[in-house]
Amino acid sequence: MNPVDKHVFLRLLLPMTAGICACYYQAPIPTAHQWILVLTLLLMVFMLIVHIKYREYQLFLKPWLPGLLFQIFVCAAAFTHTGSFLLGQQKQHFSKLHAEQLLVEICSEPQEKSSVIRFEALVRSAVYSSSHSHAEGRLLISCLKDSSSKLNLTIGELLLVPANFSDIQGPANPGEFDYRSYMGNKCVWHQTFLTTAELTRVGETSGNLFYEAVKLRQKVVRKLEGYIVDREAAAVISTLLLGYKADLSREILNTYSATGVMHVLSVSGMHVAIVAALAGYLFGFWKGRKINIVQALLIVLFVWLYTLLSGLSAAACRSAVMISFVIAGRLINRNADMINCVSAAAFFQLLIRPFWLFDVGFQLSYIAVFGLVIFYPPIHAKLKFKSAAIQAIWSYIAFSLAAQVATFPLCLHYFNQFPVYFLASNLFIMLPVTVVMYAGVGFLLMAFFPPFASMPLRCLASVMEYGISLLNAGLRFIEKLPFSSLHGYHLHITFYMLIYVLIGFLFVVMTKRSKMAIWCTLILSLCIASIYTVSGLTIWKKKSVVFYAIRNHVAVTFNRRGIATVLSDMEVDDKSLAYSVMPLLRNRNLRIDKFVHLDGFLEETDRRASARRVRFQNLEFEIIDDECLIPGTPVPTSILDRSQHQVANSLSRKRIIFLHNNPALALPLFIKTQNIGYVVIGMKNTERNIDRWLTQADSLGIPCHSLKRSGALELDTEYF
Repeated sequence: MNPVDKHVFLRLLLPMTAGICACYYQAPIPTAHQWILVLTLLLMVFMLIVHIKYREYQLFLKPWLPGLLFQIFVCAAAFTHTGSFLLGQQKQHFSKLHAEQLLVEICSEPQEKSSVIRFEALVRSAVYSSSHSHAEGRLLISCLKDSSSKLNLTIGELLLVPANFSDIQGPANPGEFDYRSYMGNKCVWHQTFLTTAELTRVGETSGNLFYEAVKLRQKVVRKLEGYIVDREAAAVISTLLLGYKADLSREILNTYSATGVMHVLSVSGMHVAIVAALAGYLFGFWKGRKINIVQALLIVLFVWLYTLLSGLSAAACRSAVMISFVIAGRLINRNADMINCVSAAAFFQLLIRPFWLFDVGFQLSYIAVFGLVIFYPPIHAKLKFKSAAIQAIWSYIAFSLAAQVATFPLCLHYFNQFPVYFLASNLFIMLPVTVVMYAGVGFLLMAFFPPFASMPLRCLASVMEYGISLLNAGLRFIEKLPFSSLHGYHLHITFYMLIYVLIGFLFVVMTKRSKMAIWCTLILSLCIASIYTVSGLTIWKKKSVVFYAIRNHVAVTFNRRGIATVLSDMEVDDKSLAYSVMPLLRNRNLRIDKFVHLDGFLEETDRRASARRVRFQNLEFEIIDDECLIPGTPVPTSILDRSQHQVANSLSRKRIIFLHNNPALALPLFIKTQNIGYVVIGMKNTERNIDRWLTQADSLGIPCHSLKRSGALELDTEYF
C-alpha cells in the first residue's frame, strides 16, 4: 500500500488545517463565508455525481480528480465550520443585543490574584426591563473583591451582571503577550470589570460532568495542601498531577522553562501514559477474549476520567485519544499506525475546537509527537549497547533529542530561548517525576477513602514532597550553570520555517544519504546563517528610544548596540516591567546597562523644565510634569550619554517633550521658547488634557502621540 494512502487522517488533516488558517487569517470580506458555504455544497453535489458516474465517464483514468475534489471539499468545509465560531457570524451574540443585564454561567475556574477574581462566563440570556431573550457568546469577567464581603464563586454558578462590557485590547507594547488573540482563540472577545455589589447570584447549573470534575479537582488540591507542608512543592504537585496552575510562582515557571522541562508542568502524554500503564497493571489480571474488551473499556474509561479531572487540556486530550486508538487497534489484533493515530487525534480535536490550532500547547504537543514518530527510530538505531541499563538511558536520550529537534524552532519563535542543558535536565527529572506520578495517582485513588486511609496518604504525600523538593533543587542548580539558557534575536516566522526545512533535509541525509540532500543542507545552512547574521547586525546597530504604554506608569528605554538604559517610575523587578518592557529587550537581545528611577531623577533636578532634559545620541527630550516651572533657562542635564559632554546651542536641536502627570502646559506658548520636534503624552494624564494637547499639536503641525490611546512609540535617533 502507498504510504500516503495508509495515512488517511493525515490526508484529512492537511486540507482541514489549510481551511482553518484561511478562515482565521482572511481579509474581512462580509460575504466570504456565505460564498464558501455555497462552494462547499456544490462540491458535495459534484462529488456525488463523480461517484455515480465514475465508470460511465471512465474517471478511473484520472484517479487524481476525485482526490483533488475531496481535498478542496475538506478545506472549504473546514473554512465554513471555523467561520461559525467567529464573532461576526454569531447573530445572537450578546454584543449585538442592547441588553440591560446579562444572565451568565461561570464556565472556568475562578482565579483570585491581588483581590481581583477573574473567570470566563457563558452568556445565556439578554435581560431587558420587561423581558429577556436567548443570547450567545463568552465574556471575561473581572471582579474587584471587597475586603468586607465574602465572595466564593464556583464554576457552574448562574449570575446576573450589568451589560457593561468592552473589547479585549491587543498588546500596547512591542513584543508584549497578545492577550486579545489568546482569548479570541477561546472565542472570548469582550470583558467587563465589576464590583461584588454588581453581581447577583441566581442559581447553579447541574449535571455538567466537566464542572463536577473541576470541583472535584479543587477538593483534591485542598487535600494535597493539607498533607504537604511546603507550599511551593504543593503547587508543583498540583500542576504536575492535576494541571492546576493557579498557585505556581513565576520563579518556578522561569526555572522549568530555562532548563527545558516545561512539559512537566502541563498534563501531557507522559502523564496520561503513566496513568494508562497503571490502569493496565490494575486491570491486567483479567484474561480471555470477552474479558479483554471489558479490560480495554476500563483502561480507556480510567484514562478519560483522569483527562477530565486534569482540565481537558489540548495535550492531555491528544494523549487520551491516541491511547484509545491504540487500545482499540490491539483489541482487533491490529497495530495502530502512529502517524495515523496522531493525525486522527488532531482531526477530531480541531473538529470540536478549530481555534485549538493556534494554541501554543496544542502546536508543541503535536509537533513533539510527530517528531518522536519520525526522528526517534533513526536516532535510536545509531547506537546499540550490550548493557540493558545503558541502552535504557540511550533510549531516553534519543527520545529527548527527537522531541527537542522537532520543537526547538517553534520554541525559539514563541519564547526566544534555547535550554542548553535540556538533555541533563530531562535525564535528571525522569526518576523523580515517575515516582511522584505513581505516588500521586495512588493519592488520588485513596483521597476520599474513610479516615483509616490517613496514614497511607501521609506516606504518599511525603514521597511526593521529597521528590518535588529534590526536583526543584536540581533544576535550580542546572539553571544557574553558565550559559544554561541562550537568547538570540527574534526574527520573522519564515526564518523558523526555514529551520524546519533544514531539519527535513538533515533527516533525509541521515536516512537516505542523498548527495542532493547534502548539497541542499549545506546551501540552506549557509542561507540561514547569513539571514541571522545580517538581521542580527541590523538590530544591533539600531539606535532608538521606546516609550512604553503601561497603565499609570512611565517606562522609557534607550537602546543602542546591544545595551539598553531604562528610565521608569517602577522598580527593576516590577511585574509590569517584566510583562511590557522585557519582551522587546529579549527579542532584540538587549542587556540592561543602567536602570534610572524616574522619581529619583526628578528629585535630583530642579523644577525648571529645561533642567529635566534627557540626552541620548542625537536625541533630546524633556520630562514635563505637574511640578515643572515653564518655561525655564535651558540647562541641559545628561544622565544617559556616556561622554557626558555639554550640548552647544541646544535650542537649535529639535527635542521631544514628554508630558507626565497633567502639567499646566499650553503648547502654543511653550513652543515660542522651545524647538519641539515631537510631543509624547504619557499614561498618567486625563482624557481632557490629552484631547487639548492633541488638538493644539495638530494645529501647530507638530507630531503628537498619546501612549494611552495609540500604544507604545519607538523613535529612531536618526529621525532627529
